[in-house]
Amino acid sequence: LCTYVLDNSPEKNEIIAKVSHILDLKVNRFGEKPVINRYNFKNFFNKKSDGIEDWLHAINIAEFVVTDSFHGVAFSIIFNKQFIAIGNKSRGLSRFLSILKVFNLEKRLVLIDSEHKNLKGILEVMLEDRIDYDIVNSIIDNEKIKSDLYLKKHLC
Repeated sequence: LCTYVLDNSPEKNEIIAKVSHILDLKVNRFGEKPVINRYNFKNFFNKKSDGIEDWLHAINIAEFVVTDSFHGVAFSIIFNKQFIAIGNKSRGLSRFLSILKVFNLEKRLVLIDSEHKNLKGILEVMLEDRIDYDIVNSIIDNEKIKSDLYLKKHLC
């Protein structure tokens, strides 16, 4: 289970824990900002951070991804991963909705404010409803053709 969470919270940690438990997967966390205090301040600046290659590799080899990042969603789709997107109203929820709508994956979005009360039931339904990447990849192929035609029309 790869997690790419930009804004950590107890609710998001609960989602990660439940997904990990339901799927029986070990959690591999990326992107979380460490808590800095006087005890770890020096070590924080001496620590080698994970690179982009490490992050992409973690998503690519994951069995499942939990993310609150638009880019986490985009790369989950590119790498054909099962995922849950945790909507973040302060980080551009419209981008989440836009990309998920293109692929008819709006059901992959969890909004903590409105759905937290029945979170376990929602997660179980989401985890059982697997993404059909044959359909998603077909949509990607069609979108590439449309993009190519648009560029040729406007640049040539």
